[in-house]
Amino acid sequence: MEGTGLTPPSEILHQSRRSLLVRARRTADGAPVVLKSLRPEHATPRDVALLRHEHEVLSSLDTAGVIRAYGLVAHGGYCALVLEDFGAVSLRQLLLSQVLPIPAVLRVGARVATALAELHHAGVLHGDVKPHNVLVAPSLEVVKLADFGAASTLSRESQEATSPSALRGTLGYMSPEQTGRVGRSVDARSDLYSLGVTLFEALTSRLPFAGRDALEVVHGHIAREAPRADEVDPRVPPLVADIVAKLLAKPPEDRYQSAAGLA
Repeated sequence: MEGTGLTPPSEILHQSRRSLLVRARRTADGAPVVLKSLRPEHATPRDVALLRHEHEVLSSLDTAGVIRAYGLVAHGGYCALVLEDFGAVSLRQLLLSQVLPIPAVLRVGARVATALAELHHAGVLHGDVKPHNVLVAPSLEVVKLADFGAASTLSRESQEATSPSALRGTLGYMSPEQTGRVGRSVDARSDLYSLGVTLFEALTSRLPFAGRDALEVVHGHIAREAPRADEVDPRVPPLVADIVAKLLAKPPEDRYQSAAGLA
């Protein structure tokens, strides 16, 4: 990777049709980094714009609970975001490989809530909280939020009704107001709803709302009451299920009102 200040990739962490996540090192100091790069043969101008937006958001933040961006590099027709590497895996990977004990889920959840509190204090809405975007160190002691392509400034955030295929965020994890179909603006409590879905999945190995198509999932978020986590999996303590149920309340005012309070 001549001209980028980076060594050739040493490990592929994730790949999709449009992007690639790999481990590499900086040639200047040997520090490990993760490259989030776009595939030039499939990436769209919107993908490039989202990557640049993510870099802009991350560069404006200096919080312990958010992945650090070192810069953008361009080489051979592709664009890549250079991120810190603290040896983490995504919570999604953890959940696919094992059933996490309840205390471990709570420990990770508390750290995500603390990270969101820092983020919201900085005036930023993550907009896509889900297990894929929660990075966890092997010890579970360090947890950081990643993937800020859907992030926005809280004071400017609003959501108008649009097609499910055009919504920002991920359908299975988005709040009712994020769907644009309940006439409510999106604020920090939307991230808390998405965290509630994430915790529900970590505790029960399923999502609260699933469906045969996108509209059915959106309808679930808007109109169906989420099942209680302790009814889906009896090993979940009722008090823990109460926390998740409050996070999954339809009206934002019925949820926890701040990530700091939740933590």
